[in-house]
Amino acid sequence: MTRTTLRPGFALGMVADWRGQQYELVDIKPYRRRDGRDTLVFVWRSHCLTCGAAFTARAPQYPIRHCSKSGPAPSSAISPFPMAD
Repeated sequence: MTRTTLRPGFALGMVADWRGQQYELVDIKPYRRRDGRDTLVFVWRSHCLTCGAAFTARAPQYPIRHCSKSGPAPSSAISPFPMAD
């Protein structure tokens, strides 16, 4: 895989806030897309809006707002984070 760089402002340990929910960037993994291009997948840690349980989620573009037990909400498909190509 070729090296892919992050857009400015992204670093492990950073905390992003969106609609009152905080996300900590805990890992960045290289990923090869189906079209063969290399990109990055971010791993975010947060707490479920419904039950408060801690969870981590891989998110190439969209943040997750609920744990897998509580399920997604319609607002979970809005991306506040610019992701690397």
